[in-house]
Formats: sequence, structure tokens, C-alpha cells
Amino acid sequence: MNFQLTTYRWDDSLMGGAELHHRRLAKELMDKGHQVRVLTTNGGNIQNSFHWGVSWETLTSRSPSQFPITRKPILPCPKPILGALAKIVQRRYEWEVRQIKSTEVAGFFDSRLLPAGVWLAQGWHYPEFRDGNPMRWSHPRATIAVSPSNDQPYVLRLTGYNPVERELRIFGSIGIPANTPSKLAKDGFDIRIQMNQPAFDFIQIEVAPWRPMKEFRSLGVFIDSISIEQDGREIHRADLSADLTDHARSNPGEWQRFLLRRCEQRPWPYQTLIDLLRGPVTFPGAMRQCPPGHVNIVCNMPWSTMSQIREGDLAMPLWHVDDEFYYWKHWIAGLRRARFVLANTPYTAEKFFPNLGIRAHFVGPPLSIPERNVTTDEIRTFRAKHGIADNNVLFLTVCRKSGEKRYEAVAKAVANLARAGKSVKMIGVGPDADKRPFDYANCQWLGALDEGELQIAYAACDVFSLMSESESFGMVIPESWHQGKPVVVNRRCGPSASLVAEGIDGLLAVPGAELEECFARLADDAELRARMGEAGRQKALRDHVRGAAADRLLKAMAAEGMLV
Repeated sequence: MNFQLTTYRWDDSLMGGAELHHRRLAKELMDKGHQVRVLTTNGGNIQNSFHWGVSWETLTSRSPSQFPITRKPILPCPKPILGALAKIVQRRYEWEVRQIKSTEVAGFFDSRLLPAGVWLAQGWHYPEFRDGNPMRWSHPRATIAVSPSNDQPYVLRLTGYNPVERELRIFGSIGIPANTPSKLAKDGFDIRIQMNQPAFDFIQIEVAPWRPMKEFRSLGVFIDSISIEQDGREIHRADLSADLTDHARSNPGEWQRFLLRRCEQRPWPYQTLIDLLRGPVTFPGAMRQCPPGHVNIVCNMPWSTMSQIREGDLAMPLWHVDDEFYYWKHWIAGLRRARFVLANTPYTAEKFFPNLGIRAHFVGPPLSIPERNVTTDEIRTFRAKHGIADNNVLFLTVCRKSGEKRYEAVAKAVANLARAGKSVKMIGVGPDADKRPFDYANCQWLGALDEGELQIAYAACDVFSLMSESESFGMVIPESWHQGKPVVVNRRCGPSASLVAEGIDGLLAVPGAELEECFARLADDAELRARMGEAGRQKALRDHVRGAAADRLLKAMAAEGMLV
């Protein structure tokens, strides 16, 4: 058969999970005797110039290619214009956030199931880190969920920084009268609000917006702690690295419906703006071309190529299912036009895309399979180099070192077990994106490793864990299975969790006590580790080998009547 891959950029020098995904699938199809051509742009590196937008560099030098490639020029847009458009989209987004009512998000904070505590709800910008501690800018209007531990009065305490003199209003449905402003000077603040009628509640804070010249967002106050106090002592403190999205993962279907309602109510001009901001922008119709007799596979999100899908095309959206950024109705309409989408996991094929009215088949990403077995000497050398004794149970995580990957949950669980007397250690591998200190007991972060060193790290560990709550697949899971290792995966991440047969080739857990319990169980039972690791190896050899993705694609096409 003849295939065309329509993608936003293409070259061996361009690194990224999506780029590798596209190139590997093309190679697998070619190895099976099919003809593959590529329609792409002349785009090179991408610079995140704005919160909503990017700038595209032109690819100046190109690697030799085994595929025929047609490249379309990118039409540049001056940065001042992109900046103005980004501000318009940001203002619309902030308006949407202000319209969300507590009743709309109440289902994500089930007071019957929540432990006592205090949490960020909606109306918060992305976390920032200072001295390794998470902090947050609020929107001008933001909400906090509070669940007291008992029926005694308590104090809600907020500390942080206010950039300009103004009033802060704090009120809720129970216990706090409306319109009781607190005067905030231009400085740090420490506010305590007496709650005399304790019950589960959503507390709302409001201030006039602050819009600094070089900032696209409308900012409220800068919060460094939110806590509940009783009898003069702190009994609960909010985790400022988590917000509404983290709670929504416990109810993914309702979260999906919530985001879909928001994007369907968004006026159509914002669709055009987001395509201009994300790019790549080419001549009209340039990315809709496909020679007769070719199956066109349109690759990736969240770039404007997704709006170029024609009736009957196939689509390959690498979608983080819980991320609101992907929910634009013209992109969803494009996926609905497709004959079917190539889903990365059984979860997205069977649950996520069908709920959006999108036809899907599980194909999965082509993987990089080790070319050789790691030797015993290489394993011994690696462990010795990093101070891992023979009796240490080594836990490994491989991810970008940033908050959304929840790498710290792995480190904290290992550090707690070490303090409890267990002989455990942890190594993290991946780019140091957040630059935060990593000083957990018995834990170390190695940074990025080349492919050969990474395979040795997989082989040298005893347990692999991925606690990221937002993944389109999680290629590191089958990569660790190929080295015969049991896995512990975040059960809230539907795509990654759907790869694991719990209790057979791995365990599922959420960060905290459940994760620590799983680690302790595996640390204490070498036989269990070996049994799960071998089951994972057999699954990897069956489902995750070179050529498997192409085979699943061809099988899906046959089921759709596309093969003769």
C-alpha cells in the first residue's frame, strides 16, 4: 500500500517523543514492504515564545532521508502580532475560568470520600518553584476546597505576596460572610480567617486583577501557603503543586465532559487564533494535499495540522487526555472527520476517544527495542558507580524532571522506606527541567543518559516506577519490561495504567501511602519481583516489539475495510 504521513515537521535532527513516533512508524511500514512518503513543512526548532503560542525556526540543514519528502514553507508571523493574539486568547480563557461555578467542580471534590484537608480548586495559574517549594499565582478570582477534620471552629490561613495595594475579599457558602474585604498593602501578607461553622466548603478569594507590562496573564495574589489551624497549631496544609486537574483524574469521564462543554461554548474566532498561535502556518490548503491512492495519516496534536484532516484520512493525535489545552472544538471536529484515529493505548481507544464521538483503534507507538542484551559486568559497574550495594533494592524512574511527572513521589516513598530501615535506593534519569534541589535520602538524579546507558539503567534496577499523571502512552513502561523489571504505575493516569495487568506484570498506586506500600511489598519479595518482571518481559516480546505498531495499524485498516 501507499501511505503519506502529513506532519508539522520532519528530520532526524529534530528530537521529541512525537517526532520519533512518526519516523518509527514510517520505518516500520517501509520494512513491511509499503511505500511511504512525507508531507511536512520546512519548520525546525520550536521556541515557546508565549503561553499560547510558539515561534517556528526554518530547518536550515536536513538529514538524508529514505522517504520522499515534500516540504511546504512556513508563513512567518511577527512576534508583536503573535503577542497581541496571545493576549486575546488569554483574556478569553480567564473569562471562562471566572464563569465556572463551584457547583460545576463539586463532583471532583466528593466530601464523602475526601480526607480532611485543604486543596486548590479552580482559578490558579501553573505552579512556580522557589527554593524547591511550590507557589502559585491565583487568578483574580480563585477557589479553595476545605474539609475540616472535626466539627470544631478553625482558622483558614493564607500567606504570600501582594504586588499592588488593593482589597482582598474572601467568602464562601458557609461560615464566612460575603464582602468582608481585607486591606492588602504592597508587600507580603499573612491573613487568618476565623471559621465558626466548620463544614466542607468552597472558599473564594477575589482581588482586582494585576497586569504587569510583560505578563500575558491577569494575576491575583502570589500564595506560598494555605493551611488550617486549630488551637494555634497547623493541622492541614495545601499541596500547592496540585489543583483541580489532579482531583479530576479520579473522575476522568466527568472531567472530559466538563472540558468538552467549555470548548463547545467558545466562539469560533478563537479557533483561528489558536491555529495562528500554535502553527505551523502554511499556504491555505498546502497541508491538505495527498496523491491519489495514498492513505493519508495526519500526525500529532496540538499543532494546526490537526485542523487539516479531510474526510477519510487517518489521524494520529498524541493527546494527553486530561490536559484542557487540547480541547478546541475544531481539532475535535477534525478527529471526528477521520476514518479513525490511531490511539496510543487500549484506554484511549476504548474509553476516551469514543466518549468524544471519535472512532479509534489501538495502534500504539513504535518502540526503540534494545539491539543487544546488557551484560552482568555492565550492570555491576553501573551499580557500583552509583553506590548501589548488592543488597540494595534499586527503584528507577525515567522522565523529565518536572512537577507534572511526579518524580518526587517516587523519591519520597523510597526515602521513607530507607528511614524505616529497608535497604532501598532510588535513581532518576531524565533532563533536569525544573532545576529544583534533589536531596532525598538514598536518592539521586543522574540527568539525561544516552540510549546505551539508559538500557543499562533499566537492567540494573530492581523495580521501575512511573508516577506521572499525564501521559499519552508511557514508552518507558514496555522499555523496562524488555529488561525484565516489574513496574509500579500511577493508577490515575488512564493511558499508562491500561498497559499494566495489575498483580501480574506490575502494580498500580497513587502517590503517598499506597505507593509506599507497593514499594515495600516489592522490596521485601524478590520472588514477586522476578515473577512480575518475567510476565512483563513476555508481554513486551508479544505486544511491544519492532513492527508491532505497523501490524496493529494494518489490522485496524482491515477491520475498517481499507485493505483488499
